[in-house]
Amino acid sequence: MVPKYQRIASLQLLKRSVSVGFDCVAIERIKQSVPQSVSNAFDRHFWYSQWTLTQLFLIKIPINGQNTFFLFILGFGDDGWDNDANFIEVFDEQGEFIGASYLFK
Repeated sequence: MVPKYQRIASLQLLKRSVSVGFDCVAIERIKQSVPQSVSNAFDRHFWYSQWTLTQLFLIKIPINGQNTFFLFILGFGDDGWDNDANFIEVFDEQGEFIGASYLFK
């Protein structure tokens, strides 16, 4: 069974083309109270997305009675290594960083 989740914020590319730039995105800003560290992480990746073709999804999933925040970073991110930006950052209910992982294709 898939746990119920709530999308808190997102930045979605509407077209995957370098020539159209970042005028073609759908932005959903954080409109609810989240820990400052979670908001900072979203804002940091949002800022980087100006120079990369990256989509962001911040969701909240209740796990064992506590909210857990997941920040998905998906797309092309010129990181100088493999140019791939498919990973996740996880935070607990208080905003403590739990960990990050690369998302394999």
